[in-house]
Amino acid sequence: MGIMMSATIPKSNTKTLLSWGFYDWANSSFSTIIETFVLPAYFVKSVIGNEELGTEQWGLVLGITGFIIALGGPILGAIADQAGHRKGWLFSFTLLNIIACSLMWFIYPDAGSAIFALALFSIATIGSEFAYVFYNAMLPDIVEPSKIGRWSGWGWGLGYVGGMLSLVVALFLFIDPNLSPFNFDRSQSEDVRASLVLVAGWYGLFSIPIFLFTPTTPARLPLKKAIGTGLRQLRESFRDLKRYGSLFRFFIARMFFVDGLLTLFAFGGIFAASEFGMSEERILIFGIVLNITAGLGAAIFALLDDQFGPRKMMIISLLCLITLGVLTLTAQNETQFWIYGMMVGMFVGPVQASSRSYLAKVAPPELMNQMFGFFSLSGKATSFMGPLIVSLAIALTGSIALGMSTIVIFFIIGLILLLTVKEAKVEL
Repeated sequence: MGIMMSATIPKSNTKTLLSWGFYDWANSSFSTIIETFVLPAYFVKSVIGNEELGTEQWGLVLGITGFIIALGGPILGAIADQAGHRKGWLFSFTLLNIIACSLMWFIYPDAGSAIFALALFSIATIGSEFAYVFYNAMLPDIVEPSKIGRWSGWGWGLGYVGGMLSLVVALFLFIDPNLSPFNFDRSQSEDVRASLVLVAGWYGLFSIPIFLFTPTTPARLPLKKAIGTGLRQLRESFRDLKRYGSLFRFFIARMFFVDGLLTLFAFGGIFAASEFGMSEERILIFGIVLNITAGLGAAIFALLDDQFGPRKMMIISLLCLITLGVLTLTAQNETQFWIYGMMVGMFVGPVQASSRSYLAKVAPPELMNQMFGFFSLSGKATSFMGPLIVSLAIALTGSIALGMSTIVIFFIIGLILLLTVKEAKVEL
């Protein structure tokens, strides 16, 4: 299926595109600090104080949150297609995330903060993921179809740079006691809690350009009418989704390989802390290096995406993730873990950026928000399965490494299904 582009699609404007890309930069502080490298390890080691129990609880909340996002993403996208004013929706969910992250200062290192921590994490994640429905849907409106792949990849690359720098700031200003200028009470983990609040400021500051320098879709229908019309359109789209052929198969494939990625991110910091005894400081340093390799991978593959097509880039990335995932989970020492983990980073960005550019090239323009709602659904519909399966495997085996080995299975299933998807063709 080719995308039908109208003559009204503007030529690339560097300021607009960079403003769009800097939202990835802003959001990646949440991905790196809250979702991956700081909060999960802090929750398991300091809040709960029991690695197996904490990991099980973290996985359960990830599953519940993923289920909410899976249900809500397509509904919000369908309503937004009818109501318009995409940036208003983006702003609302961005603000929700920022408020939740601001309150994370009050996650104290004791079990009494566990429910509060899990609730804030869930709310912040919902805000971030719902915001991304509208952020992703903006891309086809601001760039020519022949350059969608590279800008999707470069946006993801900017995100990794932003994520890396946010980790650097957290490490040097807060976490490292020899470098931090602040007199934190480390017995109360004020250094770690300040790093969590840093995300709110980082996200808020660097998301400003997208609201100032990108075009606004006009309001269409009143919200009440848009809800009814959007829900009817959503029912029809679910009923007729199989008509879209490769797009339908792509969504199914993405359900599995993104579930593997999300589970890998969610448990990566916990795995490093439990298997190799890595401290918060060492985990942050690893996160910084990982974001460097991930940013390089996203930037390099961005040009290849437009040249060879996003499907080929996804297939290559998944083959490499399967191989390197096995090597990382079977690492015998911390040195091997670092080597294989950094290599994994090279292919994490490309598989996500290429999946975004694939949809941007094949989705019907009049249903772009809704299709990116399905995009969110395809990334979350089975996302509760990965954490829950990992948590169950850990409970049965007592091994975090064995539990995380199930991640590779999701990559394999996604790759097999992706082989049935046709390459995107852009009608210029």
